[in-house]
Amino acid sequence: MRIPHAPPQEFWGFRYNQVVSASLYDLVVAPILDGTWVRRAAPAGSATTTAGDATAGKGAAAAQPAAVDGRRAPAWRKAVALTAAFVVSGVMHEIMIA
Repeated sequence: MRIPHAPPQEFWGFRYNQVVSASLYDLVVAPILDGTWVRRAAPAGSATTTAGDATAGKGAAAAQPAAVDGRRAPAWRKAVALTAAFVVSGVMHEIMIA
């Protein structure tokens, strides 16, 4: 019995790129566009709380980040997200190839 397989062009051009682009978007681009990747500093003189303390008693919805909408993000944030995704992709390629 012959086992069908996909040609290398399909793997690299379609399957691999979908996984990588989805991962980069979820882990790098979306948090930057949403503003949740960098924790904001607490105002001077206020007590700092952990993420668990800040959401205690507010329900599960409070722990979820706001929905990402790249159309509403400022242009500078889009540029930072694109640059960060490019850098992370470059580092991933260097690790795999080197």
